[in-house]
Amino acid sequence: MGGRGSFDFFTPLQLEHRFSAVSITVNSHSSQYFNIQRKYAIPRELIDVHEYDVLNNKEVVLVRTCSPNFLLVPATFASNKQRITTYAEKLCGYFKIFRFIHFTHFGFLRTQFPKVQIKKILDVLFADEKLDCEICWDIDEKFHEQMKELLESCIAEHQSIQTVRSFDEASFVWDEQYIQAREIRNAATRELARIAWENLRNSSTTNNQHSNQMTFENIEISSGASGSAGEYYALSFLIRAGLIACQTPAGTATYDLLAMSPNAESFTPIQVKTIRGSSRWLLADSHETEVPNLVFCFVQFTDSMSGTLIFFVPANVVSKVITISNQIYLALPGRNGIQRRGSTRRTLEQDFSILTRNVESPNDYLTRTQIRFLNEHSLGWLDTYENNLEIFNT
Repeated sequence: MGGRGSFDFFTPLQLEHRFSAVSITVNSHSSQYFNIQRKYAIPRELIDVHEYDVLNNKEVVLVRTCSPNFLLVPATFASNKQRITTYAEKLCGYFKIFRFIHFTHFGFLRTQFPKVQIKKILDVLFADEKLDCEICWDIDEKFHEQMKELLESCIAEHQSIQTVRSFDEASFVWDEQYIQAREIRNAATRELARIAWENLRNSSTTNNQHSNQMTFENIEISSGASGSAGEYYALSFLIRAGLIACQTPAGTATYDLLAMSPNAESFTPIQVKTIRGSSRWLLADSHETEVPNLVFCFVQFTDSMSGTLIFFVPANVVSKVITISNQIYLALPGRNGIQRRGSTRRTLEQDFSILTRNVESPNDYLTRTQIRFLNEHSLGWLDTYENNLEIFNT
């Protein structure tokens, strides 16, 4: 079971390396991706050899020169999300040559439970009558119940006679090795928390001892202060990445930061948008007009000080996305079927599929292009832009 952070990724201990495989999503900007590599001690150069085929050719690649074996799968965001079934079928073909599969793809989820994606994969697995192996499916623990419900419904739908074991099932018993490993992990987590707390206390002065007991969650800050924090965070991120970056003069309307490559070959103006406790960034209708060379930096603060997310998106992408999403919003009926009125407000959503959340038959109101847009810009479409420093090299 995945924990509250990717560091707590579940790792099976009793793997027959010759007859086992670990299935992972290849995403160069994902902390989960690198965390799995560390857990299994995968040589980075071994992954580099196959990354091009996975990321660019959209292929599922089996690596048998490592122990255990690895199945590398393209990330399913935006334009290739509809290929989930194709990837699952290719994986299924590989699964038949192994006895045990560690399926890691959903071990750490940031927001919603991706029910549609998981259902497509389960349908492929249950439909293959020749599949005969044990699959350890990682699911983020906060979505454990949803996963159980979905699994039970799939078993009933496919009339499967197979049994599915769960870690909280009465018949499931941890053996001594598993119990010991879990105790070690829990002890390590407590020790890390103790060290972090001790460091925090030691770095505090007598005057602010009480403030140290405050959590990020219960600190109230103004939207202006939050915006400034986002700019400083983005500025620090860029400088640490090796770029030459600075803030623009106060009052500059379109740009907040400027970034330049060390060799001065690229020079990029940046507009920073910051949110906290939300899944959408507020924009205006003026952002539908593309500003040449502009890059938007979307910062998302979470309740954890170390959980900040940052996305670098080209202005032309932002312009197109908010224009189409606003057209979809106006095309759909509002409350009680009343036609919606336009406004100057625009939003960049992490999941644009929520636009149809309260609409019974969205296909009656939207074009095929608009439906395709919602499918390609549902939860996860922003993943390709997370920590997207490559944008400053183009």
